[in-house]
Amino acid sequence: MPTDYIAIPGYHFVSKDSVQANRTDGKTVMSRGLITYYRKNLAVRKCTNPRLGANTDCLTIGMHDESGRQLFRVCNTYSPAQALDIDSNNLLAQDNPLLIVGDLNAVHPKLGSATGRRNVNGIHLHKYLMSRENNIRILNDAEATHIKGNKLDYICIVGDSDVHNNCEVVDTLTSDHFGIYAEIVLNKTFKRKITARKKINVPKKWEDSIRESMDVWHDGYEARSSDQYNDDIIQKLEEEVLNRTHQQRREPQKPLTSWYNADDAVKRINKQYRKAKKKWMNNPSPENLTIYRRMEKQVQDVKKNSREKYWNKFMQGINEKTPPCEVARRVRIAQGKKNREPLHPNPRERANELMTKWASDASNDALPIKVRVAVEKRIRKKIKKLREALKKAGKCDDKLFTEQELQETLKSGKSTAPGLDGITYNAIRFLTTVSGNPVLKLYNMIWSGQPIPKAWKKSLIIPVPKTRKAR
Repeated sequence: MPTDYIAIPGYHFVSKDSVQANRTDGKTVMSRGLITYYRKNLAVRKCTNPRLGANTDCLTIGMHDESGRQLFRVCNTYSPAQALDIDSNNLLAQDNPLLIVGDLNAVHPKLGSATGRRNVNGIHLHKYLMSRENNIRILNDAEATHIKGNKLDYICIVGDSDVHNNCEVVDTLTSDHFGIYAEIVLNKTFKRKITARKKINVPKKWEDSIRESMDVWHDGYEARSSDQYNDDIIQKLEEEVLNRTHQQRREPQKPLTSWYNADDAVKRINKQYRKAKKKWMNNPSPENLTIYRRMEKQVQDVKKNSREKYWNKFMQGINEKTPPCEVARRVRIAQGKKNREPLHPNPRERANELMTKWASDASNDALPIKVRVAVEKRIRKKIKKLREALKKAGKCDDKLFTEQELQETLKSGKSTAPGLDGITYNAIRFLTTVSGNPVLKLYNMIWSGQPIPKAWKKSLIIPVPKTRKAR
């Protein structure tokens, strides 16, 4: 049964489908399926799973550097009760660190369970930690990860005890488990290089100041080659635009308010809490500090009750037959988020398939034989005329382009998407007003025999999927 997914902009994912398996005791176990998201700028590959038990589901990815060397592994796992069985030799077989993340269903007082209970998974995990304390470490503290007060979810690092981390439990429920947020700082970076798209536009309010700077620069500039001249013009214009727009940054978006904060009881207690905090800050007396701490405890209790109330109300509309995608949709609605249409699970692979098909359909081989013959004849005639024209010396061959011809050509141009250099029609029209007209000078250099700049011969094609059927 395929694992449902939610498309997240800027991320790829790998998944493992849910399957049914038979245990040794004759019982049927249902694998719940796993999914791991990672940012698009990371070089990630699927790799061999560590052995954590016969009925434990694992999905492991490895992060690599530019040379393809594996630097770090992340194992997303789910272990049913009485299924955890860690193979220490297998975990420590590779040199790079391993991060184990997921629901291990391990309950033990030494692991942080507040109920005092213990189960087979907890006993096994605690025993392994005691025997391998220098090689494995649990990053999250004793805070409960389940609504009933148990700590069932873990983030463990294997093979790197010096890693710096910041780990905490997220108190927003999306199931009967809380989320765990972990920020891990690694010694090495392994980002994959991605061609960044840029767009250079000259804002009207800064046209005069940018023109003055460009005039001073261009008057003292000596063009040696068309390729270098083109690169220097773009670099200087981009630098001037960025220097003036760097200070104009967007205000950070307000964090999404937890969905249970809309409850009237939570609103009232938050209002009282803010008053108590303000009173204590204005007058830090022992009495005001006692009131402030008491209100802080009451806020946590009221929020907890509100979460449980809203969670029970949310679960009333869900049963064992509700699809996971519908559950995810309801969660997004409860959190006040807009529901997005899912994108393709593997956009790079789909884009390559489409480009291959489009290239095949647009090639000459796809045309009828009569049309291909006619096209070849037409091409031969054009080549013949061009060769005859090159043999004859024309009167206008040595004449350079004029500024009037350039302006008339720019008038007929439309504002299309820029290329890899980011130059738009707005930028080209602005450069024609700079002292010495660098655009006209560059065109005349090429017309006089200089090679066409390499940047003009490169392009980036991005297929944009349509959300609806083409009409």
